Amino acid sequence: RDTKLPLKTDCPHNPPEGFMAITRLMCLVGAIPPFPPFVVDFLRQMRIAPMQLHPNSYAYLYTLYIAYKEILGIEPTFDDVHFFYNFKHRTQETPSFSYFESVPKRKIISAPFSSKAGDSKLEWFYIRQQPGCARKWTKSSKASIF
Repeated sequence: RDTKLPLKTDCPHNPPEGFMAITRLMCLVGAIPPFPPFVVDFLRQMRIAPMQLHPNSYAYLYTLYIAYKEILGIEPTFDDVHFFYNFKHRTQETPSFSYFESVPKRKIISAPFSSKAGDSKLEWFYIRQQPGCARKWTKSSKASIF
Protein backbone atom coordinates (compact mmCIF):
# COMPACT_ATOMS: atom_id res chain seq x y z
CA ARG A 1 0.00 0.00 0.00
CA ASP A 2 1.15 3.49 -0.81
CA THR A 3 -0.91 5.32 1.83
CA LYS A 4 -1.52 4.79 5.54
CA LEU A 5 -3.80 6.46 8.02
CA PRO A 6 -2.05 7.43 11.24
CA LEU A 7 -2.94 5.89 14.56
CA LYS A 8 -4.10 8.22 17.36
CA THR A 9 -0.67 7.91 18.94
CA ASP A 10 1.25 8.74 15.73
CA CYS A 11 2.90 12.09 15.09
CA PRO A 12 3.53 13.48 11.59
CA HIS A 13 7.11 14.51 12.40
CA ASN A 14 8.20 10.89 12.85
CA PRO A 15 6.54 8.71 10.19
CA PRO A 16 7.11 4.97 9.88
CA GLU A 17 10.10 3.81 7.88
CA GLY A 18 9.47 4.22 4.13
CA PHE A 19 6.67 6.80 4.55
CA MET A 20 6.35 10.59 4.85
CA ALA A 21 3.48 12.73 6.13
CA ILE A 22 1.39 15.10 4.04
CA THR A 23 -1.89 16.94 4.64
CA ARG A 24 -5.20 17.05 2.84
CA LEU A 25 -4.79 20.83 2.49
CA MET A 26 -1.49 20.34 0.65
CA CYS A 27 -3.37 18.25 -1.90
CA LEU A 28 -6.15 20.85 -2.18
CA VAL A 29 -3.64 23.53 -3.25
CA GLY A 30 -2.05 21.24 -5.86
CA ALA A 31 0.86 19.75 -3.90
CA ILE A 32 -0.08 16.18 -4.78
CA PRO A 33 2.63 13.53 -4.58
CA PRO A 34 4.64 12.45 -6.34
CA PHE A 35 6.12 15.94 -6.31
CA PRO A 36 7.83 17.20 -9.45
CA PRO A 37 11.64 17.43 -9.35
CA PHE A 38 11.40 21.23 -8.95
CA VAL A 39 9.52 20.83 -5.64
CA VAL A 40 11.78 18.02 -4.38
CA ASP A 41 14.86 20.14 -5.11
CA PHE A 42 13.27 23.14 -3.43
CA LEU A 43 12.43 21.17 -0.25
CA ARG A 44 15.94 19.74 -0.20
CA GLN A 45 17.46 23.22 -0.42
CA MET A 46 15.13 24.45 2.33
CA ARG A 47 16.23 21.40 4.37
CA ILE A 48 12.65 20.50 5.34
CA ALA A 49 10.25 17.58 4.96
CA PRO A 50 7.20 18.09 2.70
CA MET A 51 4.69 18.69 5.51
CA GLN A 52 6.90 21.37 7.08
CA LEU A 53 6.07 23.85 4.28
CA HIS A 54 2.74 25.62 4.78
CA PRO A 55 0.11 24.72 2.13
CA ASN A 56 -0.22 28.36 0.99
CA SER A 57 3.49 28.33 0.25
CA TYR A 58 2.99 25.30 -2.00
CA ALA A 59 0.30 27.24 -3.85
CA TYR A 60 2.71 30.17 -4.30
CA LEU A 61 5.50 27.84 -5.39
CA TYR A 62 3.36 26.04 -7.99
CA THR A 63 1.91 29.33 -9.27
CA LEU A 64 5.38 30.80 -9.72
CA TYR A 65 6.49 27.61 -11.47
CA ILE A 66 3.59 27.78 -13.94
CA ALA A 67 4.15 31.50 -14.61
CA TYR A 68 7.84 30.93 -15.34
CA LYS A 69 7.14 27.95 -17.62
CA GLU A 70 4.29 29.68 -19.51
CA ILE A 71 5.84 33.15 -19.84
CA LEU A 72 9.60 32.55 -19.85
CA GLY A 73 9.75 28.91 -20.93
CA ILE A 74 12.06 27.99 -18.03
CA GLU A 75 11.77 26.61 -14.51
CA PRO A 76 12.40 29.03 -11.66
CA THR A 77 15.50 28.43 -9.59
CA PHE A 78 15.72 28.47 -5.81
CA ASP A 79 17.18 32.00 -6.09
CA ASP A 80 14.25 33.09 -8.31
CA VAL A 81 11.79 31.96 -5.66
CA HIS A 82 13.81 33.79 -3.01
CA PHE A 83 13.74 36.96 -5.18
CA PHE A 84 9.94 37.09 -4.73
CA TYR A 85 9.58 35.52 -1.28
CA ASN A 86 11.38 35.55 2.04
CA PHE A 87 11.47 32.16 3.71
CA LYS A 88 10.14 32.38 7.25
CA HIS A 89 9.68 30.02 10.15
CA ARG A 90 6.71 29.82 12.44
CA THR A 91 6.30 31.05 15.95
CA GLN A 92 7.41 29.30 19.13
CA GLU A 93 4.18 27.28 19.10
CA THR A 94 4.95 25.73 15.71
CA PRO A 95 8.70 26.23 15.12
CA SER A 96 9.04 23.36 12.66
CA PHE A 97 6.80 24.92 9.99
CA SER A 98 8.08 27.20 7.23
CA TYR A 99 6.21 29.63 5.01
CA PHE A 100 6.74 32.32 2.37
CA GLU A 101 6.32 36.04 2.87
CA SER A 102 6.28 38.35 -0.16
CA VAL A 103 9.29 40.59 -0.53
CA PRO A 104 8.10 44.23 -0.29
CA LYS A 105 7.62 45.81 -3.75
CA ARG A 106 7.79 42.37 -5.42
CA LYS A 107 4.36 41.07 -4.50
CA ILE A 108 3.64 38.67 -7.31
CA ILE A 109 1.07 36.87 -5.12
CA SER A 110 0.46 38.12 -1.61
CA ALA A 111 -2.96 37.03 -0.34
CA PRO A 112 -3.47 33.59 1.20
CA PHE A 113 -5.25 31.16 -1.08
CA SER A 114 -7.82 29.98 1.44
CA SER A 115 -8.16 31.21 4.97
CA LYS A 116 -11.22 29.02 5.59
CA ALA A 117 -9.69 25.70 4.64
CA GLY A 118 -8.99 24.66 8.22
CA ASP A 119 -5.91 23.74 10.18
CA SER A 120 -3.41 22.08 7.87
CA LYS A 121 -1.92 20.09 10.75
CA LEU A 122 -5.14 18.27 11.66
CA GLU A 123 -5.91 16.20 8.56
CA TRP A 124 -2.72 14.40 7.69
CA PHE A 125 -1.76 10.93 6.52
CA TYR A 126 1.23 8.93 5.38
CA ILE A 127 2.29 8.25 1.82
CA ARG A 128 5.14 6.16 0.52
CA GLN A 129 8.34 8.20 0.84
CA GLN A 130 9.38 9.86 -2.40
CA PRO A 131 13.08 9.61 -3.29
CA GLY A 132 14.83 12.88 -2.45
CA CYS A 133 12.25 13.95 0.17
CA ALA A 134 13.02 13.95 3.87
CA ARG A 135 11.03 11.35 5.82
CA LYS A 136 11.41 12.82 9.30
CA TRP A 137 10.97 16.48 10.05
CA THR A 138 14.19 18.38 10.20
CA LYS A 139 15.33 20.62 12.99
CA SER A 140 17.14 22.93 10.57
CA SER A 141 13.84 24.56 9.63
CA LYS A 142 14.01 26.37 12.99
CA ALA A 143 17.13 28.21 11.85
CA SER A 144 17.08 31.05 9.37
CA ILE A 145 17.93 29.99 5.84
CA PHE A 146 18.85 33.45 4.60
